[in-house]
Amino acid sequence: MSPKVKIIVSMILWGSLGVFVRHIPLPSLEIAYLRALIASISILLIKKLVINKKIDLGENKKLLIISGIMLSTNWIFLFEAYKVTTIANATLSYYMAPVFAVILATILLNEKLNTLKLLSIALAFSGLLIIINFSADNLALTQFSGIILGLIAAFNYAGVVICNKKMTRISPFDRVLVQMAISAIILTPVVIFRSQITIINPFGIASLLVIGLVHTTLAYLLYFPSIEHVSVHSASILSYLDPVSALIFGLIFLNEPLGLFHIIGGFLVLFGTYISSLKRKPKRS
Repeated sequence: MSPKVKIIVSMILWGSLGVFVRHIPLPSLEIAYLRALIASISILLIKKLVINKKIDLGENKKLLIISGIMLSTNWIFLFEAYKVTTIANATLSYYMAPVFAVILATILLNEKLNTLKLLSIALAFSGLLIIINFSADNLALTQFSGIILGLIAAFNYAGVVICNKKMTRISPFDRVLVQMAISAIILTPVVIFRSQITIINPFGIASLLVIGLVHTTLAYLLYFPSIEHVSVHSASILSYLDPVSALIFGLIFLNEPLGLFHIIGGFLVLFGTYISSLKRKPKRS
């Protein structure tokens, strides 16, 4: 299987995540915890049985802790967004993450804002305002709040991206494993205190195992080793299979309507995100 095919498979898997989350009768925090727990255990087993190499964290311990916290927070808010609004609203608002990453990189990493980046921010926020305006006029308040939850999830994921950029000399496999484990460890006392994990139906259990083993372990193992073997441009283009497939899955399996404002606003968000991934060519001397 070529690296591009692996990325395509992982994107389609992530696009179907919201459909499975909807069928798990547990609060979002507990779903995020169980996802992190299942994934960290399965990735650790693969690390020990297949790769059999020592985990090397280097000087990244603080960044791994911060990113692990933000990863779990990202999941909690994203899963709650899936539950209270449409897959389209949750996905398109969540896809503001790359734009937030550009803004955070400017503040925290001293990266310069060029014309392309400013245009990407303007386009993405314009698309988001169109979606929010449509939702405020046509949807219930709980669904509108789902957009806000998706944006909070996007901001946290942007924080994970910034942390990953600052990490040095750590393999993507070790980074993902430790971030998953930290997420599970941090959420454990909260889950115990809340005591809201109850016996769920067989389909809910199956859905939980799917998001832990397929959407997380398999998708991450397909994506991260492959991303290093394709160009940034190709990776950016292929990443749009995630939101596009999410909208299709929501339409087919959840019978969620996709209006004209979703299409227009979604296009602006995705196009703005695409522009944010481009690099300006250096001027000729």
